[in-house]
Amino acid sequence: MRMRLSQLFRGRSEATEARLAAQREIDLLERELESLPSSPLPGSAALPDGLRVTVASPCTESWDAMVGNARVRHCSRCDRDVFNLSALSLAEIHALLTEHGQRPCVRFYRRKDGTMLTADCPVNRPERVATRVLLAIAVAIGATAIAEEVLRREVRSQVIDSTMGDVSLPTS
Repeated sequence: MRMRLSQLFRGRSEATEARLAAQREIDLLERELESLPSSPLPGSAALPDGLRVTVASPCTESWDAMVGNARVRHCSRCDRDVFNLSALSLAEIHALLTEHGQRPCVRFYRRKDGTMLTADCPVNRPERVATRVLLAIAVAIGATAIAEEVLRREVRSQVIDSTMGDVSLPTS
């Protein structure tokens, strides 16, 4: 009986220590996430390779009113194709920006940290790593429901706005 009680108390003590360590790690990661830039330049986003795409004069036409698919739609007002960079891979974006022949009209989604959401986003972005660590900690302490809610909030918080208009290509 004494053996079981001491094991029970030791188990509770270890669980409490694990919860405290997890909370310290969560606090540290939340501070790191808060230190990321929260308001990047409107109409501008950086690709994972560092190239910055800027739309100097954003368009107000409705993407949903345009005819086409998730990658490209036609704007009847200006009679141009509008490319959704967030539905393209990084290689496709580079090809579009260099081979289109004219400045393409683009649309993209931008994260809080100013980076562009692309079809082939790197898996190891700092935000995703932090979220996965938080999820692993939550699962380790038996809080699966909390982990699912953290993931939902993280996904919703990734996109802060969308931008559409003529792209301003960098000059070499």
